Amino acid sequence: MKISTIKQLVREASAKNRQQSQISNHRDDDSDAMTVSNDEEMKEFNSSDQLISNSSSSSTAPKQRKNRKNYITSNSFFSKTHSIKMYADLWFYISKFMDEPLNYFLTQFRLICKQALEAASRYTKLEMNGIYGNRLFLMICNHMTELKVLSLEKRLQNRKKVGITDIGPLKRGNLEKLEYLNLQNNSISNVTAFGVAKNLKNLKYLNLKGNKITTWQYLANKKLRNIEYLNLNSNMITSVYTYLYIDTKLPESNLKTLKLGNNKLDAIFFVNINMNYFSNLTNLDLKYNREIGTIWYNGESKLDKLEQLNISGTSIIDLTHVLTSFPKLKILKYGSVDYESMTTMSNLLQELSPSIVEDTPLKNQIETLYLNNMKLTCGNIVELCNLKLYQQLTKLVLSENKICNQSIQVLSQVPNQLTSLTVRNCFLNDGCATHLCSFPKLKYLDVAWNFLTNSGCNVLVSSNLDHLDITHNTYIDAKLISSRPTSIKKIIYGWGRTNIHERITQ
Repeated sequence: MKISTIKQLVREASAKNRQQSQISNHRDDDSDAMTVSNDEEMKEFNSSDQLISNSSSSSTAPKQRKNRKNYITSNSFFSKTHSIKMYADLWFYISKFMDEPLNYFLTQFRLICKQALEAASRYTKLEMNGIYGNRLFLMICNHMTELKVLSLEKRLQNRKKVGITDIGPLKRGNLEKLEYLNLQNNSISNVTAFGVAKNLKNLKYLNLKGNKITTWQYLANKKLRNIEYLNLNSNMITSVYTYLYIDTKLPESNLKTLKLGNNKLDAIFFVNINMNYFSNLTNLDLKYNREIGTIWYNGESKLDKLEQLNISGTSIIDLTHVLTSFPKLKILKYGSVDYESMTTMSNLLQELSPSIVEDTPLKNQIETLYLNNMKLTCGNIVELCNLKLYQQLTKLVLSENKICNQSIQVLSQVPNQLTSLTVRNCFLNDGCATHLCSFPKLKYLDVAWNFLTNSGCNVLVSSNLDHLDITHNTYIDAKLISSRPTSIKKIIYGWGRTNIHERITQ
């Protein structure tokens, strides 16, 4: 409701009050007139409330709402409920001028609440990114029973705000159709509600990143066996195996992606525990758990479907054990390693000698390898090229290392299958341009944050790439890049936050 509407109603109410005071001797005769005027005000309230819903719906992309009647965002959700606050403000003003406004106000308040709840109960998708507390979560769980997608993510700009702390309303089982739940960046520490929750069998996506969770034992249970994606990054979890070691009755789950990065894990044990919960796991993220020094695993643990493993920022230095433990591993992210417990990168790569790799069941499986922020030098690149592992890669990431033009020359001379190469923030200049163009199958190239100039970029623009990123390099003329003929489908160039340009060629 607009402020102008409130002021207008206040003026009308004050005028009626003055008229009443002037003819107080004839109050009985004027009672019928007051009843009529109250009815007219109620009609005006209803019409103004209709204007609220119409204006809010028109401001939130009416074209999308026609095709998505059950979709609701934060703006459209409060088109009805926000007017409740307006009625409360109106009550404060009208109470100064009307003798008996209580019954009238309560009638309007109950009406708008009923309309809001009836409308909310029909929605199947709710996305609200802001600061929302436990009361809102309680209302959603009680009344929005048709929801399939629920996102109450708190914005990072509001870190000092508490957000949601209690997820107890999930126990009641009103959200039995829920498939997607995002409660990222709130203040949840107790997740026991998931252990006793009713009718969450359809839940497939659960994001609890950035909370204060210390244990996940209530998330690994029979009632949540259909979850496919579980994100517990940036919490305070210290162990993942204690509960699984105790419970031997867990059924096989559908979990495919498990993210446990940036927690307080000290070790990962996949030995002598019930592995039914991990039988379908394909993506495991353990990044930035500094205390993890190894992954204890044996062949009986049924983790043979794992395809992607992220151990960046850990203390794991025995890559041979990692590669031999997961026979179907295709993507290995290994960077930002703690060098206090490691001698040199050269010794690490020597462990992966060609004979060792060829004898492992892995052989030709690895397709993507991340070695960013590893302090690699040209000598390490030579050792990497000697591995059969490198010859089978299709994507290689070497960002934030101490590699130079000679390193690129070594990589290009060894037979390879690379289609994607990322060398951001290294020490490359124009001398590497011709070597980068000599990769036979390369289609994606990212050389941002280096020391290329116009001459080097002209060589790259003339190549057969599909995607080229040369942003934040030195002395590049944007006009020259934008006008030069090229067959590259997408070129990203420029400097700074506001001067980044994209050139797309059909």
